Amino acid sequence: MRLCGMDWLTDAVIHGKYRIGRSLGEGGMGAVYLAEHIGIGRRVAVKVVHPALLADPTAAERFTREARAAGGLQHRHVVNVTDFGVDTIAGHDVAYLVMEALHGETLEDVLASQGSLRLPQVVDIVTQVASALTAAHARGVVHRDLKPANIFLTPDARGGFHVTLLDFGIAKLRDDTFARHSLPSGDTVGDHGASASNPLATQVGESIGTPAYMSPEQCVGDAVDARSDLYSLGVLVYQMVSGTLPFRGDTMALLHQHFVAEVPALPSSAQVPASVEAVLRRALNKDPDARFQSAASFAAALRAHAMGFGDSMRRALAIFAERMPELSALGLCFALPGVAAALMGLSLAWLPFPLNIMPWIVLFNVALLMSTPLAMASIATVFSDIRERPFHTITWREAARRVSGAGSGGSAMALYGGWLRTAVGAYMRASRESGGGGVKTMLHFVDRYRHGGTRSSAERLRQMATAMPGRAFATMVMAQFAALILLPALAVFTALGAAHVSGISGGARTLLVAVAGGVAFAAALFLQVFIALVDVMLYDLAHDMTGA
Repeated sequence: MRLCGMDWLTDAVIHGKYRIGRSLGEGGMGAVYLAEHIGIGRRVAVKVVHPALLADPTAAERFTREARAAGGLQHRHVVNVTDFGVDTIAGHDVAYLVMEALHGETLEDVLASQGSLRLPQVVDIVTQVASALTAAHARGVVHRDLKPANIFLTPDARGGFHVTLLDFGIAKLRDDTFARHSLPSGDTVGDHGASASNPLATQVGESIGTPAYMSPEQCVGDAVDARSDLYSLGVLVYQMVSGTLPFRGDTMALLHQHFVAEVPALPSSAQVPASVEAVLRRALNKDPDARFQSAASFAAALRAHAMGFGDSMRRALAIFAERMPELSALGLCFALPGVAAALMGLSLAWLPFPLNIMPWIVLFNVALLMSTPLAMASIATVFSDIRERPFHTITWREAARRVSGAGSGGSAMALYGGWLRTAVGAYMRASRESGGGGVKTMLHFVDRYRHGGTRSSAERLRQMATAMPGRAFATMVMAQFAALILLPALAVFTALGAAHVSGISGGARTLLVAVAGGVAFAAALFLQVFIALVDVMLYDLAHDMTGA
């Protein structure tokens, strides 16, 4: 639907800097134009507020305040606002925002062509949108108009896409003015793509926002906070996975359904796990207190139940590949208890079978009980550096000092011993504090080191243990013990086969098998660096899922 009376903007120059070109889209607030910054020749997008909305003498002041709020949100997933102002063009007061010109298409366009999206794509979009919302909510800015038309997808070189959230700072202007003003006779304003039969359209004087995506509290005009945005994000998720909206009808019907109707079950064609649908229903709860309380917790819960343990494994592999030299050095340190156990076991290889087996079992269990806490404590301590400081080289000495609290002096052996004693002691205390249990112990232990010494409350840790998908932790434990059993077993059977083929027997065969098994066990302990990465990622996931 075309905005009447704004054709005079074409080819106009705003404030002597921005030459207006073709229209990129129109909506209830005005229109967006492709423009050129005359001074540097850069293409920009200029959003122009309809002059009718500036009839209120204080509207320009509100616009300036809101534009500054939008410009203050400097985040990789929020559209970059570079300028704003009010100019007079052809006798009209024109309020405008200057933004980066984006390349790609809106989520609205994608859904119009594809209907629905695959669950991994949905998780990716929600993760990036939630990142933008987290930054906005931290500054007290509530978007209030989350919808597919305000989510822009730009393809990247890796085959994915970069999400940019649009229209920050304008929603409050709409709140302040739409309730008191109607457009002059003959002028009609509708949302982008709106039509008389389109239930997604925002009609002036009927509602504030886009009814299909509005939270119940927004529908009745109550005060809204960040949790209103999370409800709208829940509607978006429902639409992305199913290809349809949870509630449909005219504006009044939509407002009524948001406020009182149960969320319809997802269609079977969506092929969404029940746990994901439960996450979605929580986001769409009528009561804000019953929803997720932060965008990060919503995104983390969705990722945990949609992607499962495999996602953490893939991310851990990616991190290990990126930081292989440093993490390999740490892995060798984690393997040393296994090397020591193997050497001690070899010294008892002369004992007759099966007496020579029992010392190996005891020694390997002791080595495992040393290596596991050492790996988890160390990776938890340096994980922020791994993620946030790509050019910082992590050394085993740095990890050891940060875990043990040791100073810069002392020998390498003394430093390693203190590192090991501190980690094992802390693990035993965490086991007592948590009351036992693998998930609880892991969470309590990682929590000691993950946030630079700042501990989570006991209640937060209890919530994290409840929130963490049990299947993910169980799968990780099974993978760990499979490596610890299968690698040595494979090495032993291979050594036995080689001995048989080579005609080796007696004590020489026993020694060969012992060496092969010991080396394989040490190699399995080297993999603790990877298991610890997954542990810390699962901790972070649970931490985000229970965030305020």
